[in-house]
Amino acid sequence: MMGINKQHKAFRFDKIMPIDANNIILEQAFARFLVLIRTKGVPITTTNKDTIYPRSLVELIADDPTHFQGMTTDTHRKQLLEDWLANEFATTIKVGRSGDGDARIANMKPIHMSTIKLLDPRIRSQDRDLSKFLYNVFQDSDLIMGNESLLLPYLTTGTADFGDHDSKIDESKAAELDIETLFLLRLLNDFKVEKVDKKKRITAHDFICPAQRQLIINDTARLLVYKDSMPRRELIDYLIMLFAFHAALYCLKSFRLINHLADTGQYRCRHCRGINMGSLDRLSECEFQPDIFVDLTSGQDKECDRMAKDKVANHHAIMYNYFRSHYKIKKIDEFASRFPPYNHSIENLMNFTNHADFNAYFHVRLTDIMGVEENEIIDPEIKAILDALVKSRNWCNALK
Repeated sequence: MMGINKQHKAFRFDKIMPIDANNIILEQAFARFLVLIRTKGVPITTTNKDTIYPRSLVELIADDPTHFQGMTTDTHRKQLLEDWLANEFATTIKVGRSGDGDARIANMKPIHMSTIKLLDPRIRSQDRDLSKFLYNVFQDSDLIMGNESLLLPYLTTGTADFGDHDSKIDESKAAELDIETLFLLRLLNDFKVEKVDKKKRITAHDFICPAQRQLIINDTARLLVYKDSMPRRELIDYLIMLFAFHAALYCLKSFRLINHLADTGQYRCRHCRGINMGSLDRLSECEFQPDIFVDLTSGQDKECDRMAKDKVANHHAIMYNYFRSHYKIKKIDEFASRFPPYNHSIENLMNFTNHADFNAYFHVRLTDIMGVEENEIIDPEIKAILDALVKSRNWCNALK
């Protein structure tokens, strides 16, 4: 049987789901989000810096007695400082497949914009494009990107712009900084932000639920009210948790919307286009809003335990159907792309299922991968799928 190539198996379809379905290291995603804020949507993909380890920063501190005092040749003290940097100020990745090598710095804890100077793009990130999703959420919002931004001045506290995307410590404001921020800015002051890759500018995303995007912005604005009332590290941790929660909520809602699109050809709900910041309470009217029940009794109440488990089972069933719906819409998009100029939106994509060449196109594609060599034994599950597709006269119905 002819092998299925990479294109046949490819699942990613950013047009409907911009976040890759995989494990995410939220701290790495937020660090790359800071890069995109600073560069207005242009990522950093290369670096000329040597690989940096926590001990590299210890040496910098030891060589700068003007700003860092108390360092001696005491190896025990240096080791304590190295461990402190590795655990409190940096995200480190072990060298080597077995993870038993030295821990190199992937990025600094993203508590200030200056930490992007030590982001190492050579280290494989588990961002999974969450940073791109967040940038698209906020890029047209004054909350972060505009002249009245709440977050950007907070992230650049104590620094002055230097070049296109760089910054240096503003000595006139150094006395106003907390000790942790001052330490970081002194440590990072001699580093530079790497050049951006303009060929990979982040493309705009057309949110399948624009009202859900508005909710993310609204909740972030509510949290930023406390930016002058809590320590910097705690506020950033809360922001990361908020973004993680809302990204998950957006995905859960998108699963339902994508299933609905694949089943009925109808795009979006009746409410989302008309919802704005002043009418976010109308989200409760949306028939696709995730239905979540949290058992706060930790299983001690049998009814609460049953309801929570039922909701989880329901979400798993929706997710299972989503995989099929997602792949179906991706394949329809591949068919639609054969008719240039290709600018087909999700909104009119399903209209292509009525195209005169639609079924013929996919039958030809199936023929390409269904060839069986003499005496070849086919996996029973694969045979059942192929038989169903052959018997069906309509490719979309075969996927249901």
